[in-house]
Amino acid sequence: MADSSELERLQAELKQLREALPPLPHPDTLYAHISDTCLKVHALTEPIAKVGSQIDSLRRDEGSVEQRNSFYELLEMTVWKLQYQLLLYHTTLDNLLTLPPILVATHAMEDSTWQTKISSELLDIDDKPVKANPMDVYDDISTQLKTLERYTRALDSIEDEIGEQDLREARDFQRHVLLELQAIRLQLQQMERRKLEPAPAAGGGGDVSCDLSFEGPVDVNYPDYSDSGKDEEGDAGKGGPEVEEVSEEGADIVEVQRQEGDRIQQIAEFMEQVEEDEEVVNPVDLMALIAYELVEIDDAPVDEEPGQARPAEREVRIRPREEERPEDRVSMLRQELRQAEQARDDLDMLMRQLEAQERGPLRSFVTGGIRREYERKMPCIFCKARGHHYSDQCTVFRTARERERILADEGRCRACLDWWCQRGLRCRKAGVRCRYCDGTEHNSCVCEAPERYRRLQTQLEELQRVYERNMVRIHLISRRLEREAARDH
Repeated sequence: MADSSELERLQAELKQLREALPPLPHPDTLYAHISDTCLKVHALTEPIAKVGSQIDSLRRDEGSVEQRNSFYELLEMTVWKLQYQLLLYHTTLDNLLTLPPILVATHAMEDSTWQTKISSELLDIDDKPVKANPMDVYDDISTQLKTLERYTRALDSIEDEIGEQDLREARDFQRHVLLELQAIRLQLQQMERRKLEPAPAAGGGGDVSCDLSFEGPVDVNYPDYSDSGKDEEGDAGKGGPEVEEVSEEGADIVEVQRQEGDRIQQIAEFMEQVEEDEEVVNPVDLMALIAYELVEIDDAPVDEEPGQARPAEREVRIRPREEERPEDRVSMLRQELRQAEQARDDLDMLMRQLEAQERGPLRSFVTGGIRREYERKMPCIFCKARGHHYSDQCTVFRTARERERILADEGRCRACLDWWCQRGLRCRKAGVRCRYCDGTEHNSCVCEAPERYRRLQTQLEELQRVYERNMVRIHLISRRLEREAARDH
């Protein structure tokens, strides 16, 4: 009797477990999904290698700052996209590989059958063998993620080089403009002196001379000027012709002043244009605009019939294909809605994965924060400015890589920053923890963690912007789908 009741209890528990299980896929369908994910991971090998060659090309490129910066931003977005794809495939494999043991436990599939399927060879589009063992695929994903992380560090180094190049070009341009303005000022001063020279009288005698020469470099751009020296005294007594020459010269001076004024105006306009051109379009905004590619606002005037009410709002239309039937449009809209909702779910998964990663405080670059009186004359280790900021707040050398290079060049300790430190346990900062990563082997000012946290925050913000735009697209497609469905009825 007791055995019978125990059997009934176990059968009831087994029934509850079966009812609690979600709908399980067919073994062939599950294997197809796993194989498809493995092929997708394999397909990323070539794009990742291509990005590496493009980064090498960008490092050797000697083009303008604008061109290099645009190429850098494109490569940065490509690396991020590849990282997100690999993380997504890793999560997909994790979810799919939880199902085979359940299928075996519910006797929906034999374990030997599954082992035969999973050990079979996969072929890519070129009929080349592809790793199908999930453990091998996990190793490939890990290797590719490490490669992309190395690419990210290389792009950070290139970004620093582009910034230095931009600074050099800006300084060269400023130096060029200052030299131009200095030359213009000198020429105007020389012409003003020539203009103020006393002119000979109309019937002047031989005691008056007209000296239009000046000391200094000769500018061959002004043909009215002659560096032949002072006029001979014997020629100074000539009256009429000399008065006419001075009059023409005065007119030439006015014309030259007008030309120089125009030249200064052109330089000013050019500098204003340079300041306006410094704005850069965020590539994520461009990606978000792609979501609106199929959506347009119909602003054309509507032909209203007498008594017909004007629509309260503009009609949002999805561009239909030519000669489409209403049921085809509804089917197309439903497909686009499913794709947009899938993109929303993928973005949400990526944001949750990024939010789950380790984050910490960001490095502050607010200057003027010297608190203690005895530190007022303390120099920054990196830029050598005294009493202005702590070394961790240095805005001249902002990255940990630059700061590490300075410490290495000057032979300073990575923990206490002193050049006479004997390192190891004898260091006065031995055991002091970093405020960013809690490590004890380096000073906070050379910690790379804040830069990693900032990149993570930037990625989250940009994903959030794309997510919001995708939600707008879902809303627009849903409204259009409702109108199309109502129109069919």
